[in-house]
Amino acid sequence: MFNDEQQERAREGGQSSRVDVEAENKFAQIVELFVSGGYFRARIQGLSQFDKILGGLAWAISASNYELDLDIFQENAPLGVKLRLGESIVRALIRMKCPYRLQTFQIKGLDYSNIFPVVQWLIKKVMETREERGDLVRQFSESQFRKSYAMPEEALIQKNKQSAQAFISEVRAHYKVQRKFRRHHSVAPTVQHTLLEYGQLKTKDATQKDGDQSTSEDAEHKRYMDSMTSVEGGVNDIGAGVAERYFGTGFTVRDFAKPAAADEAAAPAGGQGQKQFQEKMMAGKLKQLTKDIEAKQTALVEFREQHEVKATEVKRLEAQLAQTVRTNRRIVLAIQKLDSLETPENAAILRKLKELVSVQETLKSHEQRFKASCKRHLLHMKADIEAARQSVHGGDEERIEMINQAYDRDATKLAKLHHLFTKKTREISILERKIDEVPSRLELSMYQRQFVELYDTIAIKLTETKRHYCTYNTLVDTRKALATEVEILESIQNGYKTLMGSKATRDKFVESMDSIVKQVVTRIDDKQAKLAKEKEKAGELNDRLKQQQERERNYYVFTREFQEECKVNEQLEAKVASLKN
Repeated sequence: MFNDEQQERAREGGQSSRVDVEAENKFAQIVELFVSGGYFRARIQGLSQFDKILGGLAWAISASNYELDLDIFQENAPLGVKLRLGESIVRALIRMKCPYRLQTFQIKGLDYSNIFPVVQWLIKKVMETREERGDLVRQFSESQFRKSYAMPEEALIQKNKQSAQAFISEVRAHYKVQRKFRRHHSVAPTVQHTLLEYGQLKTKDATQKDGDQSTSEDAEHKRYMDSMTSVEGGVNDIGAGVAERYFGTGFTVRDFAKPAAADEAAAPAGGQGQKQFQEKMMAGKLKQLTKDIEAKQTALVEFREQHEVKATEVKRLEAQLAQTVRTNRRIVLAIQKLDSLETPENAAILRKLKELVSVQETLKSHEQRFKASCKRHLLHMKADIEAARQSVHGGDEERIEMINQAYDRDATKLAKLHHLFTKKTREISILERKIDEVPSRLELSMYQRQFVELYDTIAIKLTETKRHYCTYNTLVDTRKALATEVEILESIQNGYKTLMGSKATRDKFVESMDSIVKQVVTRIDDKQAKLAKEKEKAGELNDRLKQQQERERNYYVFTREFQEECKVNEQLEAKVASLKN
């Protein structure tokens, strides 16, 4: 009913004879991930699955620029070496801050469901490290290239840079702001005076076409011009270019320096001159409006640039928000995973750990609020100190001393809180280590399986040792019997000629030979009786072995039937649940 291979598997730990298809699929996916990442040793058919998994993990950690100690690595290693190798991998993953927890017994036991996400994360880490390294190598190569060589475009730009710099210097010198007028000392300074000193004259709105408004504007311009002196030295000797810029061709400052009555008298004489004057004034206003439009356009461009900067900032904040949401989800998953690991054995420890973590978070928030409060108080104190220094000349030292004492008290309080926070953090780390030292049910089952394997190994060694002892004892007895036989034959051969000389000695020799034969026969009878007892004992043990084998066969039959009945029970429970729903 059961072959020897199934019985051997049952003695090694009760493994099922069926193949775990899901585990095989996971292992195939892990091998594909290693090959896609660049670890082609996973394709070798002669390696065991443990060597492929361990080698792939070690390669991925080393390719991510993290140190790993694998000096004891060897293929087809014994149990102790495998455990030490798994521990070194676990320590390296902790240093890398891997989001997935992997234990040593999971690596040794080839728990593919827990190894697969770790391999996925490591392959992503290897790809990111390659990209960073590639960028650094590319930047370094470009910098080394630019030290000795240059691209044709860069060489042309460098060649034209000197002439361009000379042209820019000429343009800046040509359009440099120059002072053209100087205000009289008796005149109070205004914005219009300052602008007019450098050739800028503010005009009114071009929409004002009223005659009275134009007259008041001209009078204002004349008043400003009368209070200015040319830098070249003449009173009211303003260049024609400045006057033409605002009032048209043919106008000078001297024209505005004449009395207003003369202009009013000249105006009725010819309406054409007044019309021409208004047109020129409108042309100046139009130029001013054109400049205002250009300024507004420049401001619009600046506003657009600021809008782009703000939009970029909004995108960055959205990406930060998405990253925060992803981090929150990972934290929730980690908490759920920790909750799933809770067992009645470590429930009290986990409850205490949660309380300590909540206390730690509370202390962190208190510390942040206290730091912010200290910073605000420090700013207020600095402002008060500065105000006191400016307003009060006496008694500053005493107040500064009081402020320093208050600051020292707050700093001492902060140090105490930081010490308390460090102490709580240390206690939490100690509890975490204690929790890690307590084995879970899965670890206990793994250790039980390993102890069973170790027991089987020791039993095999003990059986071999007993067999060797039996063989040795048999050979020693045989050697003694042969040595006794040789001694008897030698004594017979040596005394035969002497004892056969007379009848009396001959009879004595015959009697001694009869006694020797009787002893040999007696010894043979003893050995045959002992052999019969051993055969009888072997027969009894063989009968017991057959009984145990029969019980083992019945056990497997009943176990299979029980599993089938459990499946039927699960199907019936599912049907009942569906009917209730």
